[in-house]
Amino acid sequence: MDVCLKKDNESDFDYIIRLFEGKSSGLYDIDYTELFKLAFGVQLASDEARKRYYGLKMLLPYLDKDKIKNITDDEILKNYELKKQELYKEQVKFFDQRRELNDVLRKQSREDYLYSFINDSIKNSNLEPFDYIKNNINQTDNDMLVFLTDTHYGLECDNYWNRYNPQIFVQYLKKYLDEIINIKQIHDSENCYIFLGGDLISGLIHNLVRIENAENVVEQVQHVSEYISNFVSELSKEFNNIYIHNVAGNHSRLMQNKKEAIKDEKLDLLITWYMKSRLSNLLNVFIVDNEIDTTIASFYIRGKLYYGVHGDYDTPEKVVSSLTQMLDTKPYAVLIAHRHHYSIESEHNVKVISSGSFASVDEYCITKRISGKPSQTVCICDKNGVRCSYDVVF
Repeated sequence: MDVCLKKDNESDFDYIIRLFEGKSSGLYDIDYTELFKLAFGVQLASDEARKRYYGLKMLLPYLDKDKIKNITDDEILKNYELKKQELYKEQVKFFDQRRELNDVLRKQSREDYLYSFINDSIKNSNLEPFDYIKNNINQTDNDMLVFLTDTHYGLECDNYWNRYNPQIFVQYLKKYLDEIINIKQIHDSENCYIFLGGDLISGLIHNLVRIENAENVVEQVQHVSEYISNFVSELSKEFNNIYIHNVAGNHSRLMQNKKEAIKDEKLDLLITWYMKSRLSNLLNVFIVDNEIDTTIASFYIRGKLYYGVHGDYDTPEKVVSSLTQMLDTKPYAVLIAHRHHYSIESEHNVKVISSGSFASVDEYCITKRISGKPSQTVCICDKNGVRCSYDVVF
């Protein structure tokens, strides 16, 4: 038994290896319990010690004592640092994933709250449903394209060039409705395509805008949704069918910082959501969801393909080439807002049609030296495309 004891100047590792090799070769006549007590100072039951012995015995051929002995402190430290770095990387991945999850949950919570809030406001408003009138309009050779963009509802300004507030918005919308009906009668248009081009509310993206707003953003969404629903209801009496296409504008984003804003987190999208519920009993009104992206509308009028964008991600000079390359299909025309002025230009034989704004000149426009009259655009479209257009000035 004395031969099994640890020798002077013998390392713990060498001693354990000697014990196991001696037991394996039959040199040391000790049982499994005694082996583990000598090697590790633990008292194990015979069966447990035997199982562990055979497990450790399988490792003996793979142990290179010389290599293990020659491991330096620097190598141990280097290996420790590498393991520490790997652990740090995994921690960073974990925190990034958790932050992304929290961002998604916050976005969903805000959207759920807004949808719930507006849905409750519809239910509790005691609003009478709109009357549906089945039209008996004859088939004709043209349809009408109506822009409704950059209304900036909720903004209030009074300066040398312009006066605008929610009450004036209502006046403009009524005048626009009358002008559309007059134009319709001139051309005997059959159907109406409404392009809601974004920035329907003033929002809160600039501090100047925050100061000028007469209503908070929830009130803006509620009120402009109801006004536009009434507008569409009146138009539904004049046309066989109404088709509504919508894109979100930059003024309706929830974050002031554009870099932190989520592309689809925009309050303009709540407006059509409200309108779907509010106009549900009008059987000739169709609110069409964007199949491509919330920032791109795509639809046909009399066989011609039209794209619609707000314009904060595009420029009139490049919008045709950019959308054609992204979507692999060249359109007949691109509808664009954001720049608050009417124009029809051509790029690569594609029409680029811009519409004006209800709000006209506000504090932001003054600082950028931008001026213009409040206006919107109406186009008469047939199988050959845009037959004519109207710059409706208020």
